Amino acid sequence: LQAGTPALMIYREGLAKGVEGANHLAWHVEVGNQGDVRQFVFVDAHTGKVIDKINGIHDDKSRRAFNSQNATAPGPNYPNTPFWVEGQGFPTGTVEADNMIAASGDFYDMFKKAFGRDSFDGKGATMDSIFNRGDSCPNASWNGRFISFCPGTTTDDVTAHEWGHAHTEYTSNLIYAWQPGALNEAYSDIWGETIDRINGRGGDTPDAARGNGTCSIATKVGGVPGTDNSVRWLMGEDSTAFSGAIRDLYNPSCYGHPGKVTDTRYRCTTADGGGVHSNSGVPNHAYALLVDGGTYNNQTISGIGLTKSAHIYNRAQSVYQGPASGFADHADALAQSCADLTGKGLNDLTTGLLSNEVISAQDCAEVNKAALAVELRTPPAQCNFVPLLAKSPPALCPTGTVAPLLSDSFDGGKAGGVRWQVSYQGSNPEFTPRNWGVVNKLPNGRPGYALFAADPNIGTCSAGGNEAGIVRIESPEFAISADAAAPKLTFDHWVATESKWDGGNLKISVNGGAWQLIAASDFVYNPYNTTLNTAAQGNDNPLAGQAAFSGADGGSVTGSWGRSIVNLSRFAKPNDKVKLRFEMSTDGCGGTVGWYVDDVKVYRCTP
Repeated sequence: LQAGTPALMIYREGLAKGVEGANHLAWHVEVGNQGDVRQFVFVDAHTGKVIDKINGIHDDKSRRAFNSQNATAPGPNYPNTPFWVEGQGFPTGTVEADNMIAASGDFYDMFKKAFGRDSFDGKGATMDSIFNRGDSCPNASWNGRFISFCPGTTTDDVTAHEWGHAHTEYTSNLIYAWQPGALNEAYSDIWGETIDRINGRGGDTPDAARGNGTCSIATKVGGVPGTDNSVRWLMGEDSTAFSGAIRDLYNPSCYGHPGKVTDTRYRCTTADGGGVHSNSGVPNHAYALLVDGGTYNNQTISGIGLTKSAHIYNRAQSVYQGPASGFADHADALAQSCADLTGKGLNDLTTGLLSNEVISAQDCAEVNKAALAVELRTPPAQCNFVPLLAKSPPALCPTGTVAPLLSDSFDGGKAGGVRWQVSYQGSNPEFTPRNWGVVNKLPNGRPGYALFAADPNIGTCSAGGNEAGIVRIESPEFAISADAAAPKLTFDHWVATESKWDGGNLKISVNGGAWQLIAASDFVYNPYNTTLNTAAQGNDNPLAGQAAFSGADGGSVTGSWGRSIVNLSRFAKPNDKVKLRFEMSTDGCGGTVGWYVDDVKVYRCTP
């Protein structure tokens, strides 16, 4: 222990309690080890006796455990009758609860001591966990409020994995589909295995270094064939409900998962959210190689250890990645995080004390080699993914020239002389008011401004948090000229929504009449790509069952720009007065990005 410089002061006993007490001339001394011990000691200056000691470490850890009693989580006891709360005796004597509570503490401690983060939300949130759930077994999950476990799944790595999902929600908030979803899963595996490696609990032996094998060694590890006589980098190897490990971070292919993007095991289908539990093998593999080193795909990586790797990955996740980050974004985030941390002191993952490890330029070179080895920046060309919007539009006028009847590019951050009207309508009182807006910093580097309607990732789809509703933007009434026998509409747009649940379409009103849906058959190019799920399918979106632009580019949660062209002649004739409306509508929960619309033009083709 070390003592700071003493300070002489008047110390009154009982002051903190709000009661009368004696005054002392006292020395105030801070004593600690710069880690888990810090106390303020008050010593009587005349007698040398210790008057008081105050703890200087503020432990904000707050955990609760609940017994679901084999019912659907959260079960009958949540939230009013916890099985255990912070400060009660531990262990409880119930193995499932003890595993869950201890591993929750391991997760809290590592993030607090190593990275200075107070609970999964960074604000000291109570960590609620539920054991003995009876639904969807064997499994474990995070649902936005608590983590819950079927019997036999509360091991340290699985528990930390689920808290990893909570941490992701409050940092990068990676969308749970395709590559962002695979990264979401990988970060949970990464944090689960990191904690498994440092907490000294569970079945951690044998823990030999791993080899880059071809799964030819059939050594039984937790009842499941492994690749080496080692439990190192196996996920869920102690979970009896899984009969052993379910994933291998060091050799993902041994459990049927890809070790690199061009691996034949890389999933290209929409099943499992676009392969989130399998394609996670790619970023998992990069982390394991970076920590321990190895040779793979013509790259030889010298391992930089857990402490450096965890700090780099934590910064990448919490600073540089967003909801739609793919593998290439992940590689960029890791490289930038390594550069940021070069030469900086790193806290030890267990004690929180300043470690003797310092990231160097050579370490960053190893980060780059790990990214190359698993091909983080290589697109999965073998999947032949197709963009939502085609990219080869025909000329606006096959012959003649374009004569605008209404036109708006939205540049300058406002409507270009067109007085659009916005409105919204929520299906429930809790709907968060929002509208179309004119924005810049457009996706894919498109310059200028465009209209935007969000597809926000909010809501619970249940009473009190149901965000179902619609936002509209409506043009003023304009005239179809007498010589416009075949008026057309064109607009550029970018779409990324929750597929078949959220989306948008176009409506038209002629001569003050009712709003009519412009049908897919009215489009000359890039019509609606789908029909939204119906109310009978559980969709409470106000546009349920209608044709719409919905979803995203194939293999992605984002979109790309494309042009649509619409023939309005079925609705609008010469001398008619017309209004247009773009509608973007969402169900009660979940979302991705939204719908951008630019360069709207109603026109005729002159000879």
